Amino acid sequence: MAKADKPALQRHVLLLLEKLGLSRNEAKCYLAALALGSAKMADIAKEAHINRVNAYSSVKCLSERGLVEHEVASDGRRVTAAPLAHLLQLARDFQKDTSKLRWKIEDVIPKLAALIAQRSGVPSLVMGDVLFFRGYDSFFKIAERTLQSPIGSEICFLEAFDYFHPETDHDYDERYYIPKRLARNITARALHVRGDYASKLKTRDANTKRETRFLPSDVEFPCSMYIYADEVGFVWTTEHQVGLVVQGGPLVALMRLLFELLWKMVGEREKQSKKK
Repeated sequence: MAKADKPALQRHVLLLLEKLGLSRNEAKCYLAALALGSAKMADIAKEAHINRVNAYSSVKCLSERGLVEHEVASDGRRVTAAPLAHLLQLARDFQKDTSKLRWKIEDVIPKLAALIAQRSGVPSLVMGDVLFFRGYDSFFKIAERTLQSPIGSEICFLEAFDYFHPETDHDYDERYYIPKRLARNITARALHVRGDYASKLKTRDANTKRETRFLPSDVEFPCSMYIYADEVGFVWTTEHQVGLVVQGGPLVALMRLLFELLWKMVGEREKQSKKK
């Protein structure tokens, strides 16, 4: 390796050693021991560019980690870097500890999510491939995600109620949602429970790039469902408005399949009804 590369290598190794939990002085002393071989403490301090007091405490910590060894020579006590296998083992142990910590944190995330969800004004939390919403804006958050679907794509709605009116904005659909969906050239297919508002929406299907079909009166769903892009969202109401979004994977594919089966079944029923 060229001499010009040595400072860059040292800086890189120092950063790695610090990530393993060594202090800057400990990392410097370890590199000094590697460079010098068997050396006195004064030489270690000089090579590391730190004072001798700090060098003594740093070498003591390195010794406890098994990264340096002490030997007694005719000219006094010397320090020698331990075999590099010791450093590799330290890295592996550190990785295992970090992995264990990560899993412990992941285990506690759902409990933290439940704790946060109880707080008013903080309705959502992102957890990997699942997003959980709780609060007045659950509907808005999921509706806004549907509008981020690719231009020219399709959204599939299954409305469990006559219409899931946002409690704080009853004109949201006409004023904002439909115009923005049309601006992005996103089409829609909707399965609705028959009702006054849903019937009104159906009369505008041709002008809003939407096709609406009505669910049989004996079909009841506990929540509304929105399938878009590579996600499926659910909204329902208990004491609070609640929403859940699943991102990708087999659950989204399954919901699409179920929607298509239901869409086809309702379409066949409508055809049979018209023939009578």
